[in-house]
Amino acid sequence: MNRTLRPLLTAVRRRLRVAWAVATAQLVAPLVAAIALVLLVVARFTDLPWAEPAALWLAAGVAIALVGYAVFRPVTDVVAARAADRGLGTGDAFATALELDGAAGDATDTDFHRRVLERAGRLAADADPSAAVRYRWYRRPTAATAILAPAALVLALVANPQDAAREQRARDRERIEATADVLRAEAERLAEQPGGEEAARRLEELADELDHTDDLDRAEELADEAAAELRDQVGDNLLGEKAASEGLSHSLEHNPLPGAQAEQSVADQMEAMADALPGMTQEERDAAADRLDDLAATQAAGDPATADALQAAADALRDGDVATAQARLGEAAQAAQATATDVARQTAAADAAQQAGEAADQLGEPTDGDPSAPGQGQGDGQGQGQGSGQGQGQGQGSGQGQGSGQGQGSGQGQGGGGNPSGPVTGGGGTGTSGQGGQGTGAGHTDGSGGPDTDTVYDPAHGSGGETGSVGGGEGSGQGGTTGSTNGPTNAGQDRVPISDVLADYLRQATDAMDNASVPPSLRALVLAYFNLLQGADS
Repeated sequence: MNRTLRPLLTAVRRRLRVAWAVATAQLVAPLVAAIALVLLVVARFTDLPWAEPAALWLAAGVAIALVGYAVFRPVTDVVAARAADRGLGTGDAFATALELDGAAGDATDTDFHRRVLERAGRLAADADPSAAVRYRWYRRPTAATAILAPAALVLALVANPQDAAREQRARDRERIEATADVLRAEAERLAEQPGGEEAARRLEELADELDHTDDLDRAEELADEAAAELRDQVGDNLLGEKAASEGLSHSLEHNPLPGAQAEQSVADQMEAMADALPGMTQEERDAAADRLDDLAATQAAGDPATADALQAAADALRDGDVATAQARLGEAAQAAQATATDVARQTAAADAAQQAGEAADQLGEPTDGDPSAPGQGQGDGQGQGQGSGQGQGQGQGSGQGQGSGQGQGSGQGQGGGGNPSGPVTGGGGTGTSGQGGQGTGAGHTDGSGGPDTDTVYDPAHGSGGETGSVGGGEGSGQGGTTGSTNGPTNAGQDRVPISDVLADYLRQATDAMDNASVPPSLRALVLAYFNLLQGADS
C-alpha cells in the first residue's frame, strides 16, 4: 500500500470501528435499559434474588460485547478507502489508488498509475479523518435511553425491601440449621443409651425435615408434630414404672438376693437365686420368701407383672414347691427385664419429646428487634384476705422490709414494661425507682428480712402472735403494693422452733416408712434428711 495513504486509512479504520460501536450502542441501549428496568421492578415486588444482578450483568455484558466486537471487527483497506472516498467526496481516488498500487503494466500504464497515486497522495495529505467518517446520532433511541437508564440506575441504588425480607429469611435459616444441629447432637446422645434407638431415629428425621424448610412457622409445626409423636410413646405410669424398676435395681445392688452377687443385674440375680434354691434349707427358703414378699410389695404399683411373679415364687417357697418357685423367678426375671427395657425406651422418648418441644419453642420465639414482640413486666401485690390484717411492701435495692399477720392473703398483677396491673387490692408502685408500700395488721414482725432457719410453719403446734406494723424498704427497683390482709407471721402462732417438733416429725416419718410399699432407697433418703436436720439443730 502507498505510504501516503497508510496514515489516512489507519485513522479512517479506527473511526469506522468507533462509529459502528456508537451507532449500535444507541440502537441497543434503549432495549437493554428497558429490560434492566423491568428486572429491577420485578425484583422489588417478588422474591427473585437473581433479578438485580441479572440487570447489572445484562448492561455490562452488552457493553463488553460491543467494545469487543468493535475492536476485533475486521475492517480491510478497501473498506476504509471506500469510506474515505464517500465521506470526503473524492470519488474513487483512494479505492482506485489501492487497486493500481503495485499493479504491473507497460510504460504508458506505469505513467498513468503514477499520476493516480500522486493524486491520491495529495488528497490524503490534506484529508481530515473526522470529516471522512462522521458519528451518527439517533434522537429517539437516545431520548429513550436518557429516560430509561436513569430510572433503572435509581432503582438499583435505592434499598430494595426484598433485601430485608431475604436477610430475615437468611436469619431464619440460620436458626433452623442451629436447631437441627442441636437435635442431631441429642439424637447421637440418645442412640448411645439403652432403648434410645427409636427416639434417636425420630429426632434425626426431624433434623432432616428442618434441613428442607426455610420457613420458621413450618419448622415449628414440624417440631411440634415430632414432640407429639414422641409423647404418645410415653405411658401415663412412666414415673411409677421407672421408680419400681430403678428401686428394685438399687435394692438388689445394695442387698443381693440369696445366691447372687451385687454386680449382677436384676434378672441375673433372680436366675442365680433360682439355681441356689435346691441347696437351701427350709429356714433359708422362708427367709428368701420373706425377701421376695418385700420386693413384690415395692413393685405392685409400678410393675405388677414382676410383683405377681415374685409373690407367686414366695408362696411356692413356703409350700416347699422349689420347681414352681424357680419357674416363677424366671418369669419375674423376664418381666423385670421387659419393664427395664420399656422404661428405658419411654425415658428416651420423653427426653426426645422434651428436646423437640424446646426446639419448637425456640423456633417460635420472636427474633431480636421484632416490633411485634410483646414486652412484659410484673408487679407484685397482695390485697385479699379476711378481717383487718396487714399488707406487705416490697422493694428491690439496699433496703427490704417484710411484714405479715394472722391468716393468709395473696394477689398478683402482671403488665408490660414493669408496670404492675391486674386485680390487686392496694396501690401498685411503678417505674424504675420505687418504694415499698406500708402495711399494718395483727402479727409479729421481723424487720431483718433474712430467711428463718430456726422455726418451721406448723399451725398445729403454734401460739398466738402480736400486733405490729412494718414498712417496705426503699431501693432502685420495682415498687411493691400495699394491701390489707390477714397472713401468717414470721414468729407468730403458725411457726414453732424446729427443736420442739423434730422428734415428733421423726416419729411420724418412721411410722410411715414401716409401710412395705416404701422402697428401701426412699427410706435411706428420708433417714439421711432427718440426720441432716438433727445435725443442723445441734
